[in-house]
Amino acid sequence: MSEKCVLCGAMSEVKYEYGFVMTQCPDCGRWIMHQVKFDRLSIEQKNKIKSYIFYHKKEKGDYFIGTENEFKDYQACIVPICDTQFLSLNIVNAWYPKTFADKIDLILLKLAEFSNFQGDYVTISNELLFADSKSSETISENYSSYIAAKFIIDYLEKENLIKVVDAEDIQLLPKAWSRIYELQKSHMDNKNVFVAMKFGKETEALRDKIKEGLAGYNVRIMDEIEHNHQIIPEMLYEIKNSKFVIAELSHHNNGAYYEAGYALGLGKEVIHICSESELKSGLHFDVAQVNTIVYSNISEIPEKLKRRIQATIENK
Repeated sequence: MSEKCVLCGAMSEVKYEYGFVMTQCPDCGRWIMHQVKFDRLSIEQKNKIKSYIFYHKKEKGDYFIGTENEFKDYQACIVPICDTQFLSLNIVNAWYPKTFADKIDLILLKLAEFSNFQGDYVTISNELLFADSKSSETISENYSSYIAAKFIIDYLEKENLIKVVDAEDIQLLPKAWSRIYELQKSHMDNKNVFVAMKFGKETEALRDKIKEGLAGYNVRIMDEIEHNHQIIPEMLYEIKNSKFVIAELSHHNNGAYYEAGYALGLGKEVIHICSESELKSGLHFDVAQVNTIVYSNISEIPEKLKRRIQATIENK
């Protein structure tokens, strides 16, 4: 049946089956959610999910939005018609920009991605602009979204970052391209790599081989980092400031899964490593289909890791 997408409002094909809501939206793409959670979505959650999907839109496949148990139930009940990626609200919240400056940086980078050449006209949208909508007795969601979008546009225009061409299109100005270049250069020059793995005597040799494969990078492993803060905030800071993340999953360490998920939420590349023997016992469901570096002996790790980094990180 045709209904409005609860995220963006576009007319979409919506299907209800086995307690799940499957939405095929022309703007958001295909996404699935448990009906109970679907019915309870707050405006704030809708805004964040809508922005995440827009910035990470999949050309193929779909998103399942919810909890691990809900995703397992979905997999047990329904054979996906295409690749389905699990997306938790924690990942969405981790990615969502915390400050106004963070929003502006992401907007400029996305506008550059949409530009075919410098001077090109680019179509803008509320999702692109993080135009969060709210409603009250005196203001509608649509109007609040319009005000939020206008505020961002007015700021970008006042700062000489964009030129407004018409109601839907803008043009990035030289000052914006300079800022975009600095943001891209900062990412390219970043040599920090966070390694998520089990600590202990039994993993010391494994750690050394991972470091060997990361030669030329600044390897960040939590038990080697000097700090005076609580461990979780410091860990999240290190991940946020890393170029990419290595997740060693052989020991089924819950911390490594958590750190990998947080990195993905921030839009970081995550390279998974796992021993062949441990792989047979099964990886966590949300990474089981990820292309993982598998080794039968730790001596294989450096070369395999270098090849993967060259193909997925350095050649981007």
